[in-house]
Amino acid sequence: MASLLNLPLELRDQIWAYLSSARDKSLLDLSHPAKAERLDALRSLDALTRTCMQLKAEVANFLYDTVYLELTHPNQTLQWLTDIGPTNSSSIRRLVLKFKILGLCASKDTETNEYAWTLAMRSMPKLQDLTFQLERDADVAPTAGPSKDSFSSDSSLLESLAASAFACSSISTSQEPKMRNSWNSWLDYRPLLRSHSFTQALLSLGEPLPSPLVRQVNQVLSLPFAVSSAPVRLTTPLDKYSMEKNMTGLTAAFYLGHGFSLTNTCVFHENSDKTDAFLTFSRLAVQDLPPRNFLQDMLHELPKLGYLRVGSPRLDSSFLVHVPKHVHTLDVAFTDDDPNTIAENLMTMRGICKKLFTLAIAVSPLHDRDHEGEDPKYEVFFERKAVAPATAEKWQPFWNAVDEIKASRVKTWEGEGPGFKRGRSA
Repeated sequence: MASLLNLPLELRDQIWAYLSSARDKSLLDLSHPAKAERLDALRSLDALTRTCMQLKAEVANFLYDTVYLELTHPNQTLQWLTDIGPTNSSSIRRLVLKFKILGLCASKDTETNEYAWTLAMRSMPKLQDLTFQLERDADVAPTAGPSKDSFSSDSSLLESLAASAFACSSISTSQEPKMRNSWNSWLDYRPLLRSHSFTQALLSLGEPLPSPLVRQVNQVLSLPFAVSSAPVRLTTPLDKYSMEKNMTGLTAAFYLGHGFSLTNTCVFHENSDKTDAFLTFSRLAVQDLPPRNFLQDMLHELPKLGYLRVGSPRLDSSFLVHVPKHVHTLDVAFTDDDPNTIAENLMTMRGICKKLFTLAIAVSPLHDRDHEGEDPKYEVFFERKAVAPATAEKWQPFWNAVDEIKASRVKTWEGEGPGFKRGRSA
């Protein structure tokens, strides 16, 4: 009699892949106690993992390869990790946490918070991408004090995390294949952009958000949110230069210490009614390129944008021709060594964006400069006369396009785009 275990491993893998892809990715909703029983639904899906040791090892790698959690607060992840056990947590490669309360709520006991998340990281030895998705609406207030999900006095949870981390300590990742493209977290779980009239977008793709723009995002995140017609503000101060600490309650040093860096930041804002913010952390050794048409597809879903900031060392100027027509403020930083192509794309963009009022543009390699020892919070004004004659000749088509745009009464700044080497202005 034929049996499942008698099938070739390659065929069983196809079966597990099909079953895992068919399940509802938004199933794990832990954002409300009444919905916590939905975890049982997942347990029914992975019933195969409790059949025998062989199936347990095979199926867990597919069911828990990519996990999407909806939570009230990111720290609920810690209890969830102990609930699923080390076999399943050690299979997680991509984890997306969607929540509505800032991670600042856990920062009162920073040392315990970092210790608990250290154990959590060790419970996910194969983790490659970690995405935090903050979703804020006008009718949801941020908490000002310690969250009920704080675990500072919950020694039993810390003990369970420690046991899980110890059980995962023998799992080797040295022979793991190269991680999949880290842009998948965005592609799979981005918000329905067209369902909201987003008017502002700040995108740092493949690089952290520069310090001046972190301050700008802080203003967005700490806007008053109406609750019963009464405005509520965060009383816990936001960190001036740290998106990591503001959204997750953990510092950049914490993530770097565990081999992760902030690679993608996406913030979408609709006046004071709606904000979606994404932070994606990826392992340092991986240098992924954005998939083809990644940015242009996104921009097509944001037709009402008035303000757009795009910074990425991995994008060329081709995205400029897809900038939404209502944009009036455009701040771009990208990499492209073809001045003629950049000039063509700039002029096409100008023809589309007839309401354009402000343009800040930085192009690598032209605007890359090194200012050792100077404060990186200050911008440097680019001086065309400072470049070598051969460089000036090469980039003249680009400058002609910039000057033509400036002549059309658009306020233009060159070489100030965040994301490149900056120093103090003279």
